[in-house]
Amino acid sequence: MASENAQQKQRREQREENASTGVVPDKKGARVYVWELRNGHYIRTPARCDNYKNVWERHSGSQRIYDSNTNEWDVCKAFGTNEDKEDLRLYMDLNFDPDEPLIMGPDTMQSEMSLGLSIPTANLAPVLPTADLDLDLPPLSPPTETAEQLAELRFGCYFPDTPVVVSGLVLPTNRVPAKVLGDKDITLPSQGKLQTYLTFLAQCQDCKTAKDVNRILVDFHNPGSALHQNWEVDVQRISCIADGVSFKGGFRHVIRETDNPDAICLVLESATTVLEVIRRKWGPTVDQVAQHLLSRGIAFHFGLPSSLMVLAPAALSRLSYSGLGYRSQDYQPDMWDYRSYLEQRRQLLRSCRGLVALRSGGIIARIAREVVSLEDGLIGPSDYPADHGICFWDGKSAQTLRDEKLTDDEVDIICGVYHVATGQRDPSSANNRQITSRSWWPRPPAFAKSALNVGWWTPACEHFYQGRLKKLNAGIYRIETAHTWKEKLRLERKCQPIIEGIERCSAHILNVLRP
Repeated sequence: MASENAQQKQRREQREENASTGVVPDKKGARVYVWELRNGHYIRTPARCDNYKNVWERHSGSQRIYDSNTNEWDVCKAFGTNEDKEDLRLYMDLNFDPDEPLIMGPDTMQSEMSLGLSIPTANLAPVLPTADLDLDLPPLSPPTETAEQLAELRFGCYFPDTPVVVSGLVLPTNRVPAKVLGDKDITLPSQGKLQTYLTFLAQCQDCKTAKDVNRILVDFHNPGSALHQNWEVDVQRISCIADGVSFKGGFRHVIRETDNPDAICLVLESATTVLEVIRRKWGPTVDQVAQHLLSRGIAFHFGLPSSLMVLAPAALSRLSYSGLGYRSQDYQPDMWDYRSYLEQRRQLLRSCRGLVALRSGGIIARIAREVVSLEDGLIGPSDYPADHGICFWDGKSAQTLRDEKLTDDEVDIICGVYHVATGQRDPSSANNRQITSRSWWPRPPAFAKSALNVGWWTPACEHFYQGRLKKLNAGIYRIETAHTWKEKLRLERKCQPIIEGIERCSAHILNVLRP
């Protein structure tokens, strides 16, 4: 609370005010945890959101304690008196499944083990995936969207009245167009429009220069397109990016509110995403655009306007690179290692760094959504995020845009990275020992280069994520190297060149519309 900014304080005080009314939380509100006495220890167990009302009816106000920092209720008979409530047995008629797994952190489990208490392995469920299932996660893309609509709104594919056939153009194979849309099971357009869609994908893949855009079936050539109408937000382009150490080339796109250009803004790398914002008419506020980006797992930065400054040497420091630590050559993780990883990850994501993770997009954002609500992701950067931040500057003006970003160490904690000895010598290392990285989840570089990454968190991404969770929940505790993650995520190799071509095409279009 001492380090929160004005916006964070306002949100916390609003949560406190809502909690003071004593109203039962809904599924979009605070999480509820009930403490149950088992084998002489109180175990903190998440209540199902459809059971909150029963919990409230069977516990008095003094037996319910609210924490506005984590937005959580803890409920226990031992916290207070029954007051006007009947003295019922704890959890009687609360509809709890007696076979439901216990949710226990490593510290609690170690305490029970030290007392010689038996804990069945089958009763130890992952802390996060089970505990936070009551979060109301919006759909990753509108369920009513057809393949044709998704191709139009995300990629800008233009469907004329008659099918388009280009002689000599090599079209993608039948399984590629669905995977480019992120869902291999999606129903593709009818035969005539499918021909047009395949032509569009092939043209985008071949797009190399701005002149190539003139022959591509993109809505930029349609006078009635949303791209040629009034935009809900203002879009600008900056040509330099600074990470606190050096300036790098490349363009970034800044989305501002048209009526409030000096307020906090959004910074995006993907031109395809910027054009999608325009086509879908997201806005007119930055928060509204950010909410859509968060719900679709698209990476972005907040841009906090500030005067141009030279970062102090202390601000350029980097945390030590350790992740979950170092392990010997024969290391094989077990259940306790996995629980320890979940607990470390939860602690990090429960801090303000979880908000940064949620805005990171991709696999990092999806993991963060197990702990952090989408609403919290709208909280902007702290007043001085320079220590572990990023700075955007066009190289000309006296103003920069600053935001926070995750350190390499924080990314490795979220993905569950261990540094494991290979048994080989490495003269370039400090101790002459070669180290390789193994992780519970793929790191962002591996995910970004995979065929799953088509610009947003798609049904295919979610299918991969749930499949991996299922194996971990079943006790298959295997960690992968960067090489094996690359092999597992390769999938359809022909998708990535098409996505890269669409991004080049979108960048050329945006350069014409907003030079």
